[in-house]
Amino acid sequence: MVEEDKIKIEIENLSFFYGEHRIFHDVSTKMMANKITAVVGPSGQGKSTFLMIMNRLWENIPQARLEGHVHILLKNRMTDIYARDVSLPDLRRSVGMVFQKSNPLPMSIYKNMAFPLKLAGIKNQAQIEEKVEAALRDAFLWNEVKDRLSHDARSLSGGQQQRLCIARALIIGPELMLLDEPTSSLDARAAAIIEELILLLKKRCTVFLVSHHMEQIARLADTVMALEDGKIKPV
Repeated sequence: MVEEDKIKIEIENLSFFYGEHRIFHDVSTKMMANKITAVVGPSGQGKSTFLMIMNRLWENIPQARLEGHVHILLKNRMTDIYARDVSLPDLRRSVGMVFQKSNPLPMSIYKNMAFPLKLAGIKNQAQIEEKVEAALRDAFLWNEVKDRLSHDARSLSGGQQQRLCIARALIIGPELMLLDEPTSSLDARAAAIIEELILLLKKRCTVFLVSHHMEQIARLADTVMALEDGKIKPV
């Protein structure tokens, strides 16, 4: 049973810099579990960077640095994700991310789906096949691809590729999903399917969404925050 008032993310005194340029200044906020939280704001304000802070994906960017604390509830324990003893592979399995531009790997649909499982050390073929089918069903994609799992994933349509990327992120059971403009490059029909999928996601994990479509945010988000001039504020 979901605890409606459980805090999933707690950010304290967060500042972030690219070289001498400060993107965020002393940001503190909380996000609730099993909700869809959206962040909005003008272009160039660091919305995508704010997402990447949640899984430390920014750390290879030259001259980028972070101050402050980010705690995420993982495996029922509030975890300082920047602590030295935190495993990055474990963190990124718990905090999945889907980007604005779909990024299927240059391999078959099936191998795209099985890849995260093999990275996690799962070797049982029957278990892999079961998880692949379940994740593709969850992403409303199984019926469209079940007869062509051996085909190159890049042969799928744009909307199908994005659902494949969501399914690939879901297959290892993340607790938090980061979605960076997940429908911006899709037509209205494909975007509507993704929106339906996003609404279902919060039954199984917490969703943190960046979108510039205010109508979409109104349909999806439980909580909206604005990022502007280095500060976060509720909308």
